[in-house]
Amino acid sequence: MRKLIQETLNLDKDIITSILQNIPGVITVYNIDKNAHRELIYLSPGFEDIVGEKTAAKINNDPNMFFQLIDPDYSDLLENAARKAIKENKILDFKYPVFSDTGKAWIRVQLNWKFLNDNRIIRWFGIISDVTKQVLNEESLIRKREYLHNLIEEASDLIWENDVTGKYLAANKSFLNIMGYKHEEIIGKNSIDFVHPDDKDISIKNFKKALEGNRVSYEVRCISSNNKVLRFWIKLRPVYKEQNLIAIQGIGRDTTERLRAQEIRDITYNITEKLSEIDSLTEFAKIIQQQLSKIMNTENFYLAIYDEQLDRYTFPYYKDTTETIDPNRMYEMHNTITNYVREKAFPILLNSRNQQAFLKKNNISLVGTVAPCWIGAPIMDKSREKAIGVLVAQSYDNPNEYDIEDLRALEFVALNMGRLIIRKMNELKQKNINEQLSLITKILRHDLTNDLVVIKSALNLYNKSGNKMFLKDANDKVIKGIELINQMRDQEDFASANRNLAPYKLQEVLEQVISDYKNCQITVSGKSNIFADQSIFSIFHNIISNAIMHGKADKIDISITHEGKKCLVRITNNGVAIPDDITDKIFDEGFSNRDHSTGMGLYLISKTLENYHGTIFLEENMPSNVCFILIFPKAISR
Repeated sequence: MRKLIQETLNLDKDIITSILQNIPGVITVYNIDKNAHRELIYLSPGFEDIVGEKTAAKINNDPNMFFQLIDPDYSDLLENAARKAIKENKILDFKYPVFSDTGKAWIRVQLNWKFLNDNRIIRWFGIISDVTKQVLNEESLIRKREYLHNLIEEASDLIWENDVTGKYLAANKSFLNIMGYKHEEIIGKNSIDFVHPDDKDISIKNFKKALEGNRVSYEVRCISSNNKVLRFWIKLRPVYKEQNLIAIQGIGRDTTERLRAQEIRDITYNITEKLSEIDSLTEFAKIIQQQLSKIMNTENFYLAIYDEQLDRYTFPYYKDTTETIDPNRMYEMHNTITNYVREKAFPILLNSRNQQAFLKKNNISLVGTVAPCWIGAPIMDKSREKAIGVLVAQSYDNPNEYDIEDLRALEFVALNMGRLIIRKMNELKQKNINEQLSLITKILRHDLTNDLVVIKSALNLYNKSGNKMFLKDANDKVIKGIELINQMRDQEDFASANRNLAPYKLQEVLEQVISDYKNCQITVSGKSNIFADQSIFSIFHNIISNAIMHGKADKIDISITHEGKKCLVRITNNGVAIPDDITDKIFDEGFSNRDHSTGMGLYLISKTLENYHGTIFLEENMPSNVCFILIFPKAISR
């Protein structure tokens, strides 16, 4: 029996050796005592295939070299895994790198364990497998995934995934940056909630098509975090796993800028096309405001035009929800944002983030109701490389109403409108001149024709009767005709004078004018500088000659005073009063209550003062106390 057992053991040894040699892996047995001392008991053939012959030879010479092959970065991890296996009474199953002839190899140990010598030693025994290729493939796959992830994250296009209900599962960096949302504000939300109300139907329709297995492309408008309307060209495709639809992947390209550029070009074209239909800068600015409202909020919008000679602004168009401005008045705008934009010839965007710092840095004062969001762009006269005005849009409600794209749009329109505004201003000025010259010609033709008829009739009567009184009548009409021609010449000067204003000293102008009226006592007090042109002499000639000829005045007092930025010229005469029933008509075109008068004098004076940004009115109207007040903007020394 003993002999049989021995033979069986010998046979089993051969069998066991054969089995060990053909196991797909390396068998190992080692002990670890309570002092963490390790001892390799057994390592079956094949380990050299994993680490290489040189490294394996070192282990043959010194078995404990086996433990020194472990990558130091994984020593603690291996030890923790072993403790966990013992604690949970499980097999140790762990992958880690070891040093090899070629650098590093990856092994997987699947080891059982048992306590020896009253738990003072732990014996580990099991199989070591070569998993180098597997790990490298996994690392390669991870790198590829990371590469694809980074590629998606860094893509300029928007990339996202929705579940089959439309909720966002993922969104890349471009999506978040362009839409302006944080990751947690998007994930789990339904994509339809971010679509423009007018485009929801088409979005739902195309999403359903994608759910049916179709690839779809369409254009859609979405709402960003700051309520801006963005435009995208979107492609959707279904994503399957094991033939089951699991998601819808979307790729979107931001076409906002391209479409906005086209819209801006269309707006500029539309404004230019309507230029010939309008008769005033107010109408022109209104068209600009209406066209720009297609791409931005222009509820509060104005056009400011700068008068270089008077150093003041007019506002031909001022649409505002909080205040009104007189379009016929001139405003001093020093130390304002509007003036800053014009002087620097540079567009500005101000909002809650930069407004206070900008105002403080540039010593700028706010005028009127403060708008938390403000954009302004200069209107350029390219021929002089100067800004002639400013286009402005502002919001009182939303501190983030406008962005850099809105500013660029406003700048583009303002830049292209400069030439058109100058052209329209010149057209309107020429139209006004032509209308006045046409009226002057009609008046001259009409009055001279009447006078010539009288002259002809008087000469015929003289020839028949020889009465020299008829010659006197004819001579009076000749003199009147000459006076009329001279008057019309002055009026023509009013209409066609060069309106480039220059500083004039009023006292010098009046000294020259009153020197022509020797038979009237005229006094002048005060002095001032105003902006005017050569027509300023005709203004005072007309007022003084009317007082003397028609009002029978022999005394005229002229006083010059100031009120703020205005110059007031008060002209009082001791002539007859103007009838009360016509005082509200004396500045109307063509009105007169006198025979042989065209009624153009006071009307042209009024129109000329308007060109100076001034005015005239009748202050007193009593016998021996008829007083006109003329108001001029003062000339400012700069």
